[in-house]
Amino acid sequence: MSRLLYPSLGTALLLLPLGAARAGGSVPVFLDIEPTQCPNTFIPPVSLVATEVLPTAVLGTDEFNSRTVQPASLVLIVPGGGGINPFETYLYPIATGFADVATPVADSTMCSCTTDGPDGIEDLTATFDAAELAAALGNCPPDISCAGQTFNLCMEGLLVDGQPIRGCDCILVLAPVSVEGRSWGRTKASYR
Repeated sequence: MSRLLYPSLGTALLLLPLGAARAGGSVPVFLDIEPTQCPNTFIPPVSLVATEVLPTAVLGTDEFNSRTVQPASLVLIVPGGGGINPFETYLYPIATGFADVATPVADSTMCSCTTDGPDGIEDLTATFDAAELAAALGNCPPDISCAGQTFNLCMEGLLVDGQPIRGCDCILVLAPVSVEGRSWGRTKASYR
């Protein structure tokens, strides 16, 4: 379930640690959306053909131990979210874990990616509900207004010592696959 953060007393207390990250005092981390996929494509869930989750990873490096991150503190920030807050929507992972899944890109500028797999250093993995992400992006399904657009997503969280972290990556939204009815047992799929 998506938990949107609004300026109320309860959520204001929750936002205090993350507020420092927005002030620029955060530790930069490598965020990889769809590890080993390049570009990072996202297909909003629709009908029988669906992307159920969006996998992400905070990548460990020789200088950064992913185990120093509090998994429960992670939030994925979707700018321009389609929810009540018109500026940002915050999504929380449905699952987290530790595994070596990807290699950081040499050029860490936004939207750089690599298909390189594990590098021998443990990463913090987090999966997010794809339907929640699609809703946060706006009204992607069923009108597919997001297809072909690139969105920058950032993840924030806290280290075990309370210091904030922040990493960003991007996704390219593709239109959902449509299955043509009456295909007589054959599935005819097309990308719009």
